[in-house]
Amino acid sequence: MASVEEIIALLREFPVSEITFEQDGYKVSAVSGPNTHHKPIEEHIPEAVAAPQLAEQVQQPQEEKYSFVTATMVGHFHLPSPALKFGVEITPEQYVGSIESIKVMNDVLAQVGGSLVETLVDDGAPVEYGQPLYRLS
Repeated sequence: MASVEEIIALLREFPVSEITFEQDGYKVSAVSGPNTHHKPIEEHIPEAVAAPQLAEQVQQPQEEKYSFVTATMVGHFHLPSPALKFGVEITPEQYVGSIESIKVMNDVLAQVGGSLVETLVDDGAPVEYGQPLYRLS
């Protein structure tokens, strides 16, 4: 199984905010980003391996369906003014920020709609094409 250090190295190397790794019945999820310092790394132990009393203590997270607003090009992402707040409803084609690329500001319009759960990129941060900018529910 991959070590915690290897998973952290992957988070630092690739522009992702979340990674899940499964092997031999174990599942490890890690979340990284500006608003995730309070989120611990989770390790899921298979029920066949866990002691009965431990299995009762481990709560299985509910599967939530998220959608993401992603970067439409490479550049530096700039939040809108005022910045979007947690819980605000975002509609498809709504302006959600801009990406500066070769000294040109390009509007970012939401590809999907939903309620804002998390802003995944800091203002002025470099982004790559397809990188998640916002998590919506």
